[in-house]
Amino acid sequence: VVAAEIGFLRWVLIRPWIIFFFIVFAAALPVLFYFKPPGPSYLKFIHFTDGWMLNDDNFLWFWIKNLGFFLPVLLWALVSKKVPKILKIWYFPFIFLFLVPNFIIFSPSDWDNHKFFNLWYLVSAFPAAYLLAKLLENKNFLAKSAVLFLIFLLTIGGFVEALRIWHFANPGLKLFSPQKQELAEFVKKETPTSSIFLTSTDFASAIQLSGRKRFLAYTGWLFAHGIDYNQRLEETKQIYRGGGEAQSLIKKGRITHILVGPEEINEFNINPSFFEKDYKKI
Repeated sequence: VVAAEIGFLRWVLIRPWIIFFFIVFAAALPVLFYFKPPGPSYLKFIHFTDGWMLNDDNFLWFWIKNLGFFLPVLLWALVSKKVPKILKIWYFPFIFLFLVPNFIIFSPSDWDNHKFFNLWYLVSAFPAAYLLAKLLENKNFLAKSAVLFLIFLLTIGGFVEALRIWHFANPGLKLFSPQKQELAEFVKKETPTSSIFLTSTDFASAIQLSGRKRFLAYTGWLFAHGIDYNQRLEETKQIYRGGGEAQSLIKKGRITHILVGPEEINEFNINPSFFEKDYKKI
């Protein structure tokens, strides 16, 4: 009877999570296929590893160095009776956000797995903070002082980083210069919304502000999503070089406008006479 009751209680606790993950996967799979990048390179970058960004480090030592005092506080919270059981049950599924990305790389760049750890770290703060709040209720002066010092150690790193950003930040630095903003407004007014622009691969191209499509955008983002952009990059280079093949590539890519500005001149070998001869300047 006791065993049956324990089994029933476990089922009552696990059942909501089974339903939750079923709904999550059912909703996520269609979205995954919808955003599936074209080409054979898709998902080839997903692979197993013996530890995320470990290099020559030991697994435990790596995370002690990166998490500092937060790691023992979190482990203490998970075994402490001061933290309610319901909070531990709520936290349990998020442990996989830490374990899985440590051994499976989901992006072409190993470093991009950090987004999983960022979310795990955020969620892990709940049981850790709950434990610290309970420890602060201790009326013993030395005990309370020790907890306050521990909180100081846990938060000083973020404060120093914010101070560094504030100190070295350039208030005059802008992502899009006034000239780019002006060009974007011109493109909005003078070109159809269905236009496709050939531009540099600069991530801060003025065309992005205009809402128009680009034949090839920032290659760093394409790489991060596992999209093979090499053919398009080669076609972009050929078009800017000009010639008969350039005209066929323009038609093939349904390119309606070609931008020739400082970024394009710096990135590609451009043949100005080709564009001046065969195309209208706006």
